[in-house]
Amino acid sequence: MRHTKSHPNNLYAFLVIPSSLMAIVWLISGQDYLHKQGVQQQAKEQAEADATEAQTAEARLTSPRGCRPLLRDRPLSTGTKVYFSYLQNGRVVIDKTRPVPNGICVYDQFGATAIVRWDENGDPIATQLATISSDRLDELLQKLKERKKQ
Repeated sequence: MRHTKSHPNNLYAFLVIPSSLMAIVWLISGQDYLHKQGVQQQAKEQAEADATEAQTAEARLTSPRGCRPLLRDRPLSTGTKVYFSYLQNGRVVIDKTRPVPNGICVYDQFGATAIVRWDENGDPIATQLATISSDRLDELLQKLKERKKQ
């Protein structure tokens, strides 16, 4: 049996290449871990923001000052002009001659609440939007109705 001397290329093939591959795998898995951590942090922050927004909306709806209902075809959004509305023949009619007063809290049937602020042109604008689910809105309104009966 003939014995051959180890060649430097054998050392390279058996030590350097595998350790380089392991380092690459380690770097990739570390980046994946950091990405997952970032996604989880964003989800946590969004959940906290949603909870705070829902608390704000509920506080507005249950405050002693109250919140005025608006009939709307679409949900309120920031910057929407806010006028009193009513139903006529089953359709929502927005009365543009009756702007909602400055500083009043309003809500719609979709669960959006807003504070009305008048802009520099004297237009009533929805600001500081906060929303809750329409189911939660229905629960709160029912509780408020029951309290008023007592």
